[in-house]
Amino acid sequence: MARLIEAATGGACILSLDDAASGRVHVAAAPSLDARFRESYASTHARNSPWIRALRRRPHPAVITDAQAETDGDSAGPLTAGAFYRDWMEPQRFRHSIASDVLRDGPDMVVLKTLFPEGSPPEGHHIRLHTKLQPHLRRAAGLFRLDQSRRVALHAAESALEGLSVAVFLARQDGRITFMNRPAVVLRTTGDALKVDDAGRLTAADAQAARRLRKILCEVSAGAHDAMAMRLPRPSGKPDMHLMAARPQAGADARLATPTVTIYVTDPSHPPALSLTRLRDLHGLTAAEARVVAALARGASIGETARDLGVADATARHHVKQAFAKTGTHRQADLVRLILADPLMHDRREA
Repeated sequence: MARLIEAATGGACILSLDDAASGRVHVAAAPSLDARFRESYASTHARNSPWIRALRRRPHPAVITDAQAETDGDSAGPLTAGAFYRDWMEPQRFRHSIASDVLRDGPDMVVLKTLFPEGSPPEGHHIRLHTKLQPHLRRAAGLFRLDQSRRVALHAAESALEGLSVAVFLARQDGRITFMNRPAVVLRTTGDALKVDDAGRLTAADAQAARRLRKILCEVSAGAHDAMAMRLPRPSGKPDMHLMAARPQAGADARLATPTVTIYVTDPSHPPALSLTRLRDLHGLTAAEARVVAALARGASIGETARDLGVADATARHHVKQAFAKTGTHRQADLVRLILADPLMHDRREA
């Protein structure tokens, strides 16, 4: 649409989102601007624009011309004396501008600016075009902001999955993978229990398990079950891995138009590392106490823990007693159960 406006007006267009609260400006479209000027507009010069300052002084919707920007924008003198003109417009040989607030939402404002060169000031039909385009641009801006918010939400969700110690795959009904967190990438690389075929489909290394996995993906994605689980035999002879496939909740399937399945894979023979930092933060343990508790949670005895940490058995027992007092437990089994039952204790990044 910005290119159509440029063709109709003979000017250069900028469509931007101005967030007064954060002071940030995001340029959504500026087809005729050099990348350097586009970047400097977003990072610095948009905040100095008298046209934008004038828009904020007027009720929505408004269209601001040069004369109105000069009188309403709180400019110190003529526009040509300001930093915005001197440092940004003049180097590009622009002299005039029209600005309109396409959308306002609290401190956020979507602004359309059309820039004109010296000797070609905007005329009445340019202003009328801005006015007529506002409803259409308002709808487009609303869709753009919705897309941006979804991208932010998707990035946050993927970042959360990256922090898990569990391997997580997102896959289509036919097993084609659309996302893997880092533990899933490691699992796929080893190829011991799961592998990816030439078509990019997730499958099991064992033939019988592969058939079972295909059946599970079809049934879960079709809604026959909310979740299904299976064991994954490993050709290496190591203990089986565990897999659960679950259908995303309604409204959460925004990544694909076709049904997707979330696949979780764990290795019971290799429990996730405990976060020593969180043991200290949540239970007030010292660094030495946290190391002893983590070793016990991995299944080590007091004697083994003492030897591994290079301390006397009596010292290790003292640390355990201190941990009992701080966690409100009285037996080693209760302490280990308390720690392992808390998902916050598991941290792949401290593995």
